[in-house]
Amino acid sequence: MNLTYRGVRYASNPAGVQTPATPEQGVFRGVPLAWKRYQVASVPSIGESLQFLGRTYHR
Repeated sequence: MNLTYRGVRYASNPAGVQTPATPEQGVFRGVPLAWKRYQVASVPSIGESLQFLGRTYHR
């Protein structure tokens, strides 16, 4: 996905989220519900050259 922030264009690759089935269920205030545990895929670190207030730094 291509995004723009303050005139600077960059590409974004959002991390995927998985929700495995869990047997955990319960009742809260009379309403049955099931808990979900989210597993976020690790995001690879990107060596970027950034600029803030005229100074360049690397992340």
